[in-house]
Amino acid sequence: MSAPNSNSSSDALGTRVHHHRSSEYSRLCTEADAALLDDNNPRIRRDIIRIVAQYLDSQGFTSTKVTLYDEANVKQQRENNYISDVVRLRAAVLDGEWGEVDRICGSAYLKDKKHILYSVYKQQYLELIDDNEPQKAFTTLNKHLKPLEAQQSVQGEFRDLCYLLTTKSIQDAPAFRNWDGIASARERLAEYLQSILEFEIVGRESEHQHL
Repeated sequence: MSAPNSNSSSDALGTRVHHHRSSEYSRLCTEADAALLDDNNPRIRRDIIRIVAQYLDSQGFTSTKVTLYDEANVKQQRENNYISDVVRLRAAVLDGEWGEVDRICGSAYLKDKKHILYSVYKQQYLELIDDNEPQKAFTTLNKHLKPLEAQQSVQGEFRDLCYLLTTKSIQDAPAFRNWDGIASARERLAEYLQSILEFEIVGRESEHQHL
């Protein structure tokens, strides 16, 4: 029997190493490309706008360039107004100013923030139940919470919100057994709104650092 061909074994090993290195190189290049083209990165978004504006200017599309910058500024203003509304909303929730809460939630900058609206109106509803105001609670449930049912934080929560209209205590509903009063619930909602503010502000500071 002939001895194994050492050259063949070496060639096979070399081929496997080559394929492994090629695959790894391809993976790293793909990850690098994804990072370079991450349109969630504030610096990259600004660079894209700047490059597009430069191209438009070089081609004589001056009015289009101006429109581009105008729209970018409008978007920035909308983000500023959104943050301002969340600050006002947090204060109104803590003070129990539900008329003011309704006005803020109807603003152009919050009306599409369904996760915020659901949390706020859920708090209002629970307070009405706690204050033994079933008719007002029923109105809030149908007008505000039913259209936002998909935003429920846990499965079955909306069902338990409906169930509360027939119970003597909020703790009778499984999803709200840990209800510990209006004041504590308001504090938790305020903390949630504060976390949204901090996220937005940190993102804004990161964007400014890349100017």
